[in-house]
Amino acid sequence: MVSNTQVPADATASTDEVTNNNHAENVTAPPPANDNKGNDDPVQKGNEQPAAEGQSAADAVAGESAAKEKAIILNEELLDGPYRVRTIPVDSKNGDSEAESGVDLHPASESGRRLGFPMEEWTEKASAQASALKNLVLDGGNAMSKVIRRLSGKKEDFDSSEHGERSADEKSTSLDSVKEEHRERALPASSNPPGEHKERQLKEKVTRWLAQKKNEIVGQVMDSYPADKDTTPRGEPEEPKEVVDPGPQLKGRITVYTISGSQNCRAAKHFLRSRKLPFVEINLDAFPERRLDLEARTEKSSVPQIFFNNEFIGGFHELNAMDSEELDKLIKDVYENEVPADAPSVPVYGEDSSDEEGRKLDEYAEIVRRLRKAVVVKDRFLRYRLHSNCFVGSEAVDFLIEDQYCEREEAVELARNFAKKHFLHCVNEDHLFEDGNYLYRFLENEPSVVGNKVLNFGGAINDMEPLPAVEVGNKLRQLMLAILESKLSSDGKHVDHHRLARSEEFRRYVKVTEELHRINLLTLSREEKLAFFINLYNSLVIHAVVHLGYFPVGALERRKFFGDFQYLVGGYCYSLSAIQNGLLRANRRAPYTLTKPFGPRDNRVKAALGESEALVHFALARGPQSSPAIKCYSAGRIDEELKSAASEFFADGGIQIDSAAKTVSLDRIFKGYSTDFGSSEVEILKWILPYLETKKSEQLTKLLDDTGLKVTYLS
Repeated sequence: MVSNTQVPADATASTDEVTNNNHAENVTAPPPANDNKGNDDPVQKGNEQPAAEGQSAADAVAGESAAKEKAIILNEELLDGPYRVRTIPVDSKNGDSEAESGVDLHPASESGRRLGFPMEEWTEKASAQASALKNLVLDGGNAMSKVIRRLSGKKEDFDSSEHGERSADEKSTSLDSVKEEHRERALPASSNPPGEHKERQLKEKVTRWLAQKKNEIVGQVMDSYPADKDTTPRGEPEEPKEVVDPGPQLKGRITVYTISGSQNCRAAKHFLRSRKLPFVEINLDAFPERRLDLEARTEKSSVPQIFFNNEFIGGFHELNAMDSEELDKLIKDVYENEVPADAPSVPVYGEDSSDEEGRKLDEYAEIVRRLRKAVVVKDRFLRYRLHSNCFVGSEAVDFLIEDQYCEREEAVELARNFAKKHFLHCVNEDHLFEDGNYLYRFLENEPSVVGNKVLNFGGAINDMEPLPAVEVGNKLRQLMLAILESKLSSDGKHVDHHRLARSEEFRRYVKVTEELHRINLLTLSREEKLAFFINLYNSLVIHAVVHLGYFPVGALERRKFFGDFQYLVGGYCYSLSAIQNGLLRANRRAPYTLTKPFGPRDNRVKAALGESEALVHFALARGPQSSPAIKCYSAGRIDEELKSAASEFFADGGIQIDSAAKTVSLDRIFKGYSTDFGSSEVEILKWILPYLETKKSEQLTKLLDDTGLKVTYLS
């Protein structure tokens, strides 16, 4: 039996008889004599410290010949339990770990009660520990609050006399009080003198104690400050909440067939909204397969066409010419009667469009699928650099020779066709495909695709035959027009992204964006590129807001927003910043950056405009504040539409002129992108002149002749 074991004040000596129950602190039990003859299972509680230096193994077992084969030692691994019960054979020296076995016992467990653990004292001490820990957490929170406030620059708030900052002596006293508190709780004493090692052990125990009790303290704090706690100041009556009566609900349904951009369709929807009549809109641009159903029901192809349940009313003119008595009868019918089975049906979420039928796989899709399984894709070194998820070109050539029964030159040419259609890329982007020890990646394994927020990539590349870029752009434009018609606010700057996320129009839009994966952007003309990339930018903004759930506000969060969210287009990934600065601004540096979006070896630069177009700034969505209205642009009228967007931007507060103060205030876009509009402030103002209304144009012309003109920027 190990002698000189340190015994805490609350240790229990045996299951049958309590011995050495010494309640004085820091007491070391003397070596046991032959006074344990009547004890069946002598039990002593000790700490994890090793025996004192110089103590031999013979002294450790002296006088223990009459002991049983096994002795139980309680190891206080944590402060107050659960305890570790170890059994050590008598013939093992110094408690060899190979001969040890044991289980965890908690004072509140049945085994703990059977062994005589002081349950009441343990509960009392646990409460005291929780209280002490709560104070410790609050002190730490106050200290962290001071640090945060210091970092925020509010140094004047930190006078040491006002906030009670403690001196070094006070901190030392606080540490001593913590040590004293642990001694009062009968922590195991140490035979070694106090020092650095003891303090480190004390800190480690406090850390474990903090981790064990933090959930209890957090629960107490949360109970003290419930989330639904009434925060109304006392003495101030709470304002009564306005309860809006939704009124009677429709049992039937009003259905309106529309198209995007039609004045009559807008007028019909405004007519119904003005009378607070909810309706279901079926936009034929978003649901082209419904056109046949409309013609079968009405024998007309024009829109709008309106149904009250299954009763066909006609277009806007028929609805507007209807007398009030007849209209009231129709309204009463949809309020009181259920929707008949033969009424126009509501678009179902997940309903596939008919234009997906007839699409065929790419001519190389099946070969590429077999190639993906045949080659070994793994991380490889090339020129002292590690490239992830790539394969060797010669290995692909060997497979194509065997799979296609062709010569080696023909296999290389076939692999080059794969690269032209963006099934695979060279890791260095310096050639299409060559036979030899060159490394290539499949498009779905590109780091820019796998490791970023590519919103139109769901884990697999679209293997269908790519459509012309203009056709895909028109499909996206029609769907976005349908979305804007129903989900855009009256000022054109806000989209109801909560409703949009659940709409069938948006689901179809996301599905069409997958067709962008491998389209050929190099076939687009200047006008087609302008319309395509502007529409793609605005659509990506809406898609990212739906994905994120909100539009970022802070400068850092906005910068991350415009740099992180991307679309996979034509084999490469484009963020919002890359579309604006790399494609539409002819690869110019973004504000406050040192490098261009595309490097000299970046193949994306081939799709960029030849020259920067300054008017695009008035067509790109930048958020609710001072942002242009979100629109869809067409290639045939892109220049006229961009000029109109610029005029609307300045009429909507993009410029403010104060003739008396000789001051012109411009939107901050002219500060960040000043090089797009002129080399000086005077040149920028001259650039703006053609897009101003007559009154503002005359005011600005007079101020330009004044040498005291001052230019400021709106916040």
